[in-house]
Amino acid sequence: MMSMLDRPVWTSLSTSHSALSVGNALARRYAPDVNLFASACDDTLQALAALADLVRAGEQVFVLQVPEIVVPAPLVAVKEAKGVQMMATRSTTALGHEGMLRLTHADAPEMLALAKLTEPGPFLTRTHTMGTFIGVRIGGRLAAMAGERFRFPGYTEVSGVCTHPDFRGRGLARRLSAAVAAGIEARGERPLLHAWKTNRPAIALYESLGFEKRTDTAFAGRYRWVEVYPPEGSTGIALAPPPPQDGDVTPMHTGITLTTDDIDATHAALKARGVDVDAEVSRMGDPVPPLFWFRDPTGHTLMIVEQRFQ
Repeated sequence: MMSMLDRPVWTSLSTSHSALSVGNALARRYAPDVNLFASACDDTLQALAALADLVRAGEQVFVLQVPEIVVPAPLVAVKEAKGVQMMATRSTTALGHEGMLRLTHADAPEMLALAKLTEPGPFLTRTHTMGTFIGVRIGGRLAAMAGERFRFPGYTEVSGVCTHPDFRGRGLARRLSAAVAAGIEARGERPLLHAWKTNRPAIALYESLGFEKRTDTAFAGRYRWVEVYPPEGSTGIALAPPPPQDGDVTPMHTGITLTTDDIDATHAALKARGVDVDAEVSRMGDPVPPLFWFRDPTGHTLMIVEQRFQ
């Protein structure tokens, strides 16, 4: 069953942001001065045709979803890119509100100018009406801002995070992102966000604030994989079924090596959880560090090695 998180644009347009949208039960888009995102309710021919009807000649819309995007005629894709969806996995602590202020309609021209300069994502004359935005002024200038975009029952997205080039390197984006996330949590909702998959600095920032990747990417039609990451890590493992034409899975040594600073504790913890691990840790002596192998449910073998620090 598909989660509401898999079509965040549709879920937002059809619930909390319905008043900011146009369309019907099959497809909706944000009003042209609010945002460029649009979505069909699903990938049926009727829903995709309804989506195409919402786009006038010469217009562009953004489509964001986990399932592979189907572009209905007469629309054409002018740009495609991979992104990540990230969820807050622990409570976010605001890093101090000194100098922060809530931005209002009076600040909209400066917000738009800052967004045009830094390009945090689509930002139009009424994007600020999608949720709460906060900012920091330095010398009377809007130095940085962050706010809320997609919103639906139980979730709100952190978005519009940007800093003027003149004020970068001061941690403003981190402080503002944490404050927005903390405000979302205070309402009893869970923060989420989206980032370009290639934007490693942004992903690292959000990971440091307690966000983890929730990635389920469609590839080549029905072939899909899931990427999993340690809570504080940046290296992931892709879990994928074999392509249908490959038949049964043949267990193999994956060549994947993981590290730990306590080999015995890791071995005991995995064994206690029912993981198929070697009977004992292998100790071959220098220069080979202590290690053991374990098998996943399909029989593939991975190695865990104790990391030695100098």
